Amino acid sequence: MHSGLNDTERHLAWWHAKQGNAKIVIGTRSSVFSSFADLGLIIIDEEHDGSFKQQDGVRYQARDVATYRAKQQNIPIILGSATPSLETFVNAESGRYNLLSLTERATKVALPTIELIDLTRQPTNDGLSPGMLEAIKATLSKDKQVMLFLNRRGYAPVLYCKDCKQAAKCHRCDSHLTLHRRVNRMRCHHCGYEGQLQTRCGACNSAEMIDVGEGTQRVEDAIALRFPESTVLRIDRDSTSRKGELAEVLEQARSGKADILIGTQLITKGHDFPNVGMVGILEADQGLYSTDFRASEALFQQILQVSGRAGRRDDVGRVFIQTNFPENPFFEKVIKHDFIGFAKDLMKERKAAQFPPFGSFALIRAESPHQAQALQFLRKARHDIQPSDGVRLMDAVPAPMERRAGRYRAQLLLCSHQRSALNHTLALWLHLIATDKEAKKLANSVRWSLDIDPLDHF
Repeated sequence: MHSGLNDTERHLAWWHAKQGNAKIVIGTRSSVFSSFADLGLIIIDEEHDGSFKQQDGVRYQARDVATYRAKQQNIPIILGSATPSLETFVNAESGRYNLLSLTERATKVALPTIELIDLTRQPTNDGLSPGMLEAIKATLSKDKQVMLFLNRRGYAPVLYCKDCKQAAKCHRCDSHLTLHRRVNRMRCHHCGYEGQLQTRCGACNSAEMIDVGEGTQRVEDAIALRFPESTVLRIDRDSTSRKGELAEVLEQARSGKADILIGTQLITKGHDFPNVGMVGILEADQGLYSTDFRASEALFQQILQVSGRAGRRDDVGRVFIQTNFPENPFFEKVIKHDFIGFAKDLMKERKAAQFPPFGSFALIRAESPHQAQALQFLRKARHDIQPSDGVRLMDAVPAPMERRAGRYRAQLLLCSHQRSALNHTLALWLHLIATDKEAKKLANSVRWSLDIDPLDHF
């Protein structure tokens, strides 16, 4: 059960589950709401994955809905992950969940060795350091596949004017346009805008435009130039846009026909590539110093997930991580595959700050074509909200990316030690929105939403 089914296929899948003809139902997050004749077990695979959270429309966390459903029907639920979310880890540590640890891989092969490449000593060219290129060469000489991970598609994330120092920006968002060299187009990865390649600067009309940074397309070109005898396969949303194309590409990778695989997070999702002997992670620093308090958790999960693609059969795999901060304590835990130690350190930080999972967050978001309206609505909301004991209200502020798809966005964060106090506070405010004329008028003038347990604050 998934969104790729047409209406007839979706109806048949739902009907077979409801009638009990389908003994096993495999689905994406929305399948958690399916009807079942006699549901006996729920399994959430890769439970830490952020895609289980529905971010728009009817907002819900499918993992939590599944847990609630299992409790209501008194059936077991298994949350599986090599790198559990901190919420799940805390529940397991406290004894609320039973913790079952698998101490070895299914194939009995040891975990891959992880090595750091210090970019302060080895400058990169097209995102590739000499150490990374040498490791690729050594792996290919053993007839093993290489996987390179870079979570940025396109050719270059910035097109920059050498004369006036201005970068090409999206006219609808507070973001740069990404260069896609194959089609000579500029694209915004936030709102979907697409335009012609800018050969002249929009600010000073200079022709001195240079592309800065690396995406998967640029790395693919660089690898093809340096290893002309190897077959290179790029796996990202741009190369797998047609229906069925992703399955074809993954089968090509599994069969060993491709020597070097280059991809975004699409290649981290639990795939089994038997012949991959080495994984190279090209940009590991993006989540180290982020404003998002969950960034380091997500980065650790991502690194260990993609590292797990190496050496899954006979030989121990090797993982190389390029970083400008090799002395960061974060990497000590990564090298040892010590997720438990990392999670416990993170728990101490979160507990001291009363951040989730030791506190609850709710985010009221608002957006409008007019810059002042979203903030005006949220400032009114902050004035109207009567917080229960233990509930804190932050100030209404513009979103980190204030303008997106032509609309100005703002947000108001509520924090609480207790979920019940937060729910009570929000229930009173929602009642006011429905009954107070002034509050209702302001609410109708913007597009707003209430997100409980927000995964991102962007």
